[in-house]
Amino acid sequence: MNKPLSEYPRPQFHRDSYLSLNGEWDYKISTNPEIPSSFDGKILVPFSPESPLSGVNHVLQPNEFLFYHLKLDLPNEFLQDIVILHFTAVDQIADIYLNDEFIYHHEGGFLPFLLDIKPYLKDENHLIVKVVDYTDTSYLSRGKQKLKHGGIWYTPQSGIYMPVWLESYHYHHIESIKFAPDIDNEEIVINVSANVDSAIIHIFGNDRPIDCNKDVHIKVKNMKLWSPNDPYLYMVRVEIPDEDEITSYFAMRKFSIVTDKDGYKRFALNNEPIFMKGVLDQGYYKDSFLTPPSYQSYINDIELVKSLGFNTIRKHIKIEMPRWYFECDKRGVIVWQDFVNGGSNYKLGTVTFPLITG
Repeated sequence: MNKPLSEYPRPQFHRDSYLSLNGEWDYKISTNPEIPSSFDGKILVPFSPESPLSGVNHVLQPNEFLFYHLKLDLPNEFLQDIVILHFTAVDQIADIYLNDEFIYHHEGGFLPFLLDIKPYLKDENHLIVKVVDYTDTSYLSRGKQKLKHGGIWYTPQSGIYMPVWLESYHYHHIESIKFAPDIDNEEIVINVSANVDSAIIHIFGNDRPIDCNKDVHIKVKNMKLWSPNDPYLYMVRVEIPDEDEITSYFAMRKFSIVTDKDGYKRFALNNEPIFMKGVLDQGYYKDSFLTPPSYQSYINDIELVKSLGFNTIRKHIKIEMPRWYFECDKRGVIVWQDFVNGGSNYKLGTVTFPLITG
């Protein structure tokens, strides 16, 4: 079965435990909010129903409900104490049901969400996702999507449009890791969040114990600074012995504003003025809209930007998958990240009056 975008989606916090749920799901579009007993056909997740690659080609209306169904086939060896279901993005409002039981509600089409489904699992499991998308008829964030699209406005999209996946781990586990590089003091500040007191970190080629849930300062000998010309990344592995293990990375870099010899303020990378030569990247694809058709599409775009002599990408009113930010880090591309706009309709007087009057 075709499983697009099935590679591990989160290089910043990588676990070996991984099961992609991308591929063909059952779907139904209806004006009835009740969970259906039958479906219209198959949709290729994670492509939204409006996009050609989904196989559906239907623009979801504000009065319609989009239902997804997937039978979960979970290998016994995959299941541990905690089973986390990840949605990288669902546009705009999602209700999650497992085995006919409502378990989660999420609003917002651009942020990931996750939930522990282990308490709801049975011998046979059926996952239902119910979606409502108001596009630009509501205050919710939608970016440049518009039902009456054209000009600068995108064709709207809805539903699951970024990867869905599972991971499973023991009760004692690493919850997150945060890096704060300090090039002036030649150290990296690391905070490992976990439900244990300590772990083992493999860094700079050595293993050492690290306290969890607090900032730990580690000196960086022979520090290698990250730059667009030399995007050096330090790889890290953190382990709770016999329980959990993750890999991640960081870069020693500093963005700031400095004053040059003529008194002008300049953007600086690693305390040196830098001219940011950038492109506006809207991350919109012909056949899949806000979803890249493959991770190679990400790489092709980033490498094209670099080959044309640019060092910066402004990601335009869209949040990408973690994989995209990793590919930028790896290839020496600085990212300016837009917020995603929402809100009610513009008021013409409020927008134009200050322009006229000053």
